[in-house]
Amino acid sequence: MDTVQPEWALLLFELPSSHSNLRVKIWRRLQKIGALNLKNGAYVLPKRAETEEDFDWLRQTLLDGGGQAMILFARARNPLDHKDIIRQFQVLSAKEYRELLTRLSQVQSKLKSSGADKERKPGMDALREIAESLKADQHRLSEIQKVDFFPTQVSEEAKRTMESIKRELKTRSEPKPKASLPPRKSNRKAYQGKAWVTRNDMHVDRLASAWLIRTFIDPKARFRFVADKNVKAASALGIPFDMNDVEFGHHGEDCSFETLLKAFDLGRDTALRALGEIIHDVDIKDGKFGRSEGPGINLFVRSLREKCKNDSKLLQEGSRFFSALYVGLKS
Repeated sequence: MDTVQPEWALLLFELPSSHSNLRVKIWRRLQKIGALNLKNGAYVLPKRAETEEDFDWLRQTLLDGGGQAMILFARARNPLDHKDIIRQFQVLSAKEYRELLTRLSQVQSKLKSSGADKERKPGMDALREIAESLKADQHRLSEIQKVDFFPTQVSEEAKRTMESIKRELKTRSEPKPKASLPPRKSNRKAYQGKAWVTRNDMHVDRLASAWLIRTFIDPKARFRFVADKNVKAASALGIPFDMNDVEFGHHGEDCSFETLLKAFDLGRDTALRALGEIIHDVDIKDGKFGRSEGPGINLFVRSLREKCKNDSKLLQEGSRFFSALYVGLKS
């Protein structure tokens, strides 16, 4: 029996020649979603829920602009034709990855030449310039990966190169991390039903840490918020976190959320690790992990702070958000 080939989604459309602006808009959108231009102007994507939604949006835009458009679903009768479409998608992605790798090679050269003094310590201005350049390249890598429907070795090469540069940049930027006592491994049983204390007017790290405590460490945790940064006074009220010079605060390169992950051995959960990377990038602002979700999450939490009149309400709303985000990261 012949194997049934997976379906493709096809978009066919026509626009009056006078609609040049709309034509450019549609073309740019097709590029952004990774659609492949087949013969006779038909655009194709693998048939998936998200690609169908992309084509639905384009179809409506075309119709609203006075054009004609239809979406068809089809299978290639010949397995070789099916493989050829996949190959064309891979050629498109490979071209984008190769262009990115060329830029990353230039970044590597700059990073290498930035350590030209006798102590091999690059200037901070040069490192900041490289870090800013790398942020744009990380964003571009994420955009390519979103529409890389059939990954090949070149995608892994781009990812490895990016990670290598980030590690090298981190090493050059902080050749000698500040000494800091790491948090000891803590027994969760000893931290049940406790009062936890932190500074009021919570932002991302404190809010995410409070969610982590109640969700994974102490389900019956009670939270108190203080305006005073005095650790001794805070300690009298409960277990302090995300404050200066406390066990569950910043240590070395880690934000408080990462400290809690390590202290309570929660880092084996890949979704929590990913969330820790996001919180780190937002809170520490060093671009260590290059997580593209950071700016959006930062904006959302800032909006919550404007909406909520007190920290208890902020924690309630923020916990819903981080719970949903955690589920999304696990999928």
